Parts: sequence; C-alpha cells; structure tokens
Amino acid sequence: MTQFSELKVTIKDSEKTLTKGFPLYDSYRVSEEDETIKSCIGEVLKNFDGEPDKITVKIRIDIE
Repeated sequence: MTQFSELKVTIKDSEKTLTKGFPLYDSYRVSEEDETIKSCIGEVLKNFDGEPDKITVKIRIDIE
C-alpha cells in the first residue's frame, strides 16, 4: 500500500499569513516533537517575516 500525505503549515500574526504544503510519502508521527513536522514548520518560519501568533498544521492522508 502506498501512503501519500500532504502536510500543510500555516503561520499567522496580526497582519499576515503564510501557508506552505509539503507532499510526503514517508511515515511520521502526529506530534509537534516529530522531526518531519518540526522540519516543515522550520522551513516556513524561515520565510515568515515577523513573530508568529499562531502555527497550524493540517494533514491530509490518501491511502491507495
């Protein structure tokens, strides 16, 4: 079985929002401590100018 997931990270402050999707095929744990999730959040934070008020992670999984 092939497992595809898209992890979407959204970072917001009072003035702006930045969202980026990450297509993933490897397994990861749904936890803020998971290295895959931390890496995705870190990548979006690098491109976010300012101090975030909120970070949201949404995951969509397709199983074929």
